[in-house]
Amino acid sequence: ASGYGVQIASLPSEEEAKKTFASLSKKFASVLAGRSYEIRKADIAGKGTFYRLRIPAGSKDEAAAICEKYRAAGGSCLISK
Repeated sequence: ASGYGVQIASLPSEEEAKKTFASLSKKFASVLAGRSYEIRKADIAGKGTFYRLRIPAGSKDEAAAICEKYRAAGGSCLISK
């Protein structure tokens, strides 16, 4: 794996991250259908622990393409490694 991915949400619990993927995958089915996801735990100084919801990508270019489609569909995202 390249390590690149598209972050589509950051939530205070792993459970919320899973629920959010379920709702976003319906809302943005044209972009997310059939894609896997991963949840990465991140400790943010002064804010606590967050769970980043990411769509893995094979390369930086693929991540950029996914993010572009996701934004075009009305979502917000960022490319992360």
